[in-house]
Amino acid sequence: MTNFDSVLANGVFAASSESGEFDALAELAGDLGRRSFDARIGCRRRPDTFDQQLWDALVASGLDRLTSDADNEAGPAELAVVLYWLARSSAAVPVAETDLLAAWLMQRADIEVPTGTPLTAGRAVGTALGGLVTGVAGAVPWARSAGRVLLVEVREPGGDDGALHIGLADPADAVVTDGMNLAGEPRDEIAFAIASQTLRPVDASVAAEYECRGAWARSVQLIGALDAAADSSVRHCRERVQFGRPLSKLQSVQHTLAVMAG
Repeated sequence: MTNFDSVLANGVFAASSESGEFDALAELAGDLGRRSFDARIGCRRRPDTFDQQLWDALVASGLDRLTSDADNEAGPAELAVVLYWLARSSAAVPVAETDLLAAWLMQRADIEVPTGTPLTAGRAVGTALGGLVTGVAGAVPWARSAGRVLLVEVREPGGDDGALHIGLADPADAVVTDGMNLAGEPRDEIAFAIASQTLRPVDASVAAEYECRGAWARSVQLIGALDAAADSSVRHCRERVQFGRPLSKLQSVQHTLAVMAG
């Protein structure tokens, strides 16, 4: 199994892109993404809505818990392929949040990870008072549609430094305020109240790895989105005729496409 350190050091696809090792996985993820994209043409809005049909297909194929389920024997290289192809189709599902972040946090805290359920994760600072830890987690992806796992820095009233804990923001004890980012993706605010005795302490290194994992996932997704934008632009320029010839024949357009590809 590949580890995250080697992938981050050597590039996401460099190790096996020429061997065809992940061709079947790429074909499956790409097919699911394209079907979702085609089915939602004309139906998308801001903020985007959770794609239950795609999520069910991911669960059925095991791609929702690719790395966090040990039975899959998959690592970050395999997950990168899935994230890349789903991002090319603007997939409206929290795969990275479920597999790479929330499930991993729950495993670190020895909390049973539910199967088939979309999950999300966020960071927050909480105040301990009267047996409860309360606070607000901002910009949590897909909080309105998923189970919530929070990495909470718990502080005593008047204290500056707190210890890290992992807890579940129960829908019955949390208030979710809908929000979105510039792309129209759900980024919600969670006002939570978690019983102190249910929080699980973790080492401070968990926070650093959490940030690294999130940044890595977003980088892979950005590659997929940029590749899709470049491909769409090239196809448009081949098909669109201006001044009696395709746009792709214009030198200035060719130069711009080359810059975009670079």
